[in-house]
Amino acid sequence: MVGNRQGADDHGRTWPARIRSVSVGDVVEVTGPDARTVRLSVDSYGFSPVAEPTLLAAPADPDATHRD
Repeated sequence: MVGNRQGADDHGRTWPARIRSVSVGDVVEVTGPDARTVRLSVDSYGFSPVAEPTLLAAPADPDATHRD
């Protein structure tokens, strides 16, 4: 689970406490160091790849797009 209840990652980065954990139905966009981007839908048990969304809702908190 990704969210504010996790400890620091292997680079010492954490999520701000005001960021909620992901929920079923959320879409997570991940960009790797090679600039390749994948989008994953959060399922009940894991993730499923999805096409690029055509409509994006603004995050409730601007910090929701990245780690500190």
